[in-house]
Order: sequence, then C-alpha cells, then structure tokens
Amino acid sequence: MKLPKSWKQITIGQYQQLLPSNYKNLNDVESIIHTLHVVTGLSKDEVRKISLKDVKTYQKKLAFLNEAYKGHYKKKFKVNGRWYRVEPDANSLEAGQYMDVMTLIKDLSKDPETIEKNLHLLLAVVCRPIKLTIKGWKDMPLDLVKTSEEFYDHLTMDIANPIIVFFCLLSKHSTEIIESYLKRQVEKTEKELSAIQEDLSSIGGGI
Repeated sequence: MKLPKSWKQITIGQYQQLLPSNYKNLNDVESIIHTLHVVTGLSKDEVRKISLKDVKTYQKKLAFLNEAYKGHYKKKFKVNGRWYRVEPDANSLEAGQYMDVMTLIKDLSKDPETIEKNLHLLLAVVCRPIKLTIKGWKDMPLDLVKTSEEFYDHLTMDIANPIIVFFCLLSKHSTEIIESYLKRQVEKTEKELSAIQEDLSSIGGGI
C-alpha cells in the first residue's frame, strides 16, 4: 500500500476530509478506516480487508498527520503544471474578491473549521495564475471556480497552509474565526511562522 510520507503529499481535498469534524461519532477502528481511505484512495471496504498488524504499521507511518505542517511561505508556486503568485496585500484585491474573502470568513464564523473547509476557495481568491513571457512573469485571467477546484485536487498542505496563515496575519479585521484559526496554527507551527513573520514585516497595509 502506498502511503504519503509528509504534508507534501496531502492535498487540500484530503486535508479537509481529515478534519476533526469528520471523525465525530466514529470509534477507533472506524477512524483508522476513514484515515486510510482518505490518504490511499482505497474504498472503505478494501481498507477493512487489511490485517490488524498491517493497520498498526500504517498508523505509525502516518504519525506526521498529528504533527505540524512542514512547509514555508512561498510567493510563487506551481500546481498541476500551472504557476501562481500570492497576492497577500488585500489592498491589491479587486472589490469583488475582497468581499468573497470576508463573506467566507464572516458568514460561516459559527463553524470553527470555516477557514480549513474553505481553504481552496480562499486561496483561489488571493492567488493569481501567471505565465513566464519574454518580458517576465505576466498575470493571466483568473477563473475562480476552476482555480479552486485545481487547488482542492492538487495543491498540497505544505504550500497551502503557510499562505493562508500569512494572509490571516495581514488581516486587520480580527474576527473570532481568524483568531481561532491563528491560535490553532501557532500551537502547531510556531517554528514555521518565523519565516512568515519576516515576509509580513516587509508588507504594509492589510485588510
């Protein structure tokens, strides 16, 4: 069985299926089955056929899922053959894009997993598709739906998490959901935030 070895192999879509809310009312065995189903792509029936001995071995190999996301903030990244750049300064966002971000954050603030569950959508708003030309990098037209789907299926958490933490740190509207999210991230990724803070200090403004 092929298992991921780090957050570099866990997509946003998989991550969202591994959120705590997906494990409510599941016993230990059901939780293991769900996790293996998500990270391997096998059906739950196929996972149930795995021996208990092997399951315990796989659990140890997946211990990184309980650890901090390993990754650093990247201003430019490649996903599924396409290049993107991060636009962390909300002052540079179009009015419609700004409203998209704040609507996702505010309207769903009763759910503590709001940001995690909408990670692909938020990143689609704050990232721009780009293309390298003879004159340098050029912004390309943004298809929000297509980009969010691309991120859901292919963008891995080692890239995604530092970007959204960076964006939330820039936000002047310190909503309850942002504060809750950042608190969780600080607890998980204190070391990783140092690089983000360095980039943050070089950018003025914010939402």
